[in-house]
Amino acid sequence: FIFVLGTISLGFINTFVNALTIDVSKSNSINSIIALPLLLPLLITIVKGSLNAINGGDTFTWIIILMGLNCIVGILTYLLFPIIWRN
Repeated sequence: FIFVLGTISLGFINTFVNALTIDVSKSNSINSIIALPLLLPLLITIVKGSLNAINGGDTFTWIIILMGLNCIVGILTYLLFPIIWRN
């Protein structure tokens, strides 16, 4: 379940960053620079949650954190995507 939530968050973040850098001439390098600070907390959460799942620890806390990240990123993407797309 952690991988599913992580994949959804990765999709939200990558879609948003790609929309931000669609008109930039060197969008690949700018895309990586912008996406890194957004992806790091997500990747750390996915790794720690996965390690707890493998070791038999408590994964409920990490699932709640990923759900919160999904809600925040999803809502921000939903609200800001039309504004970015018009420009």
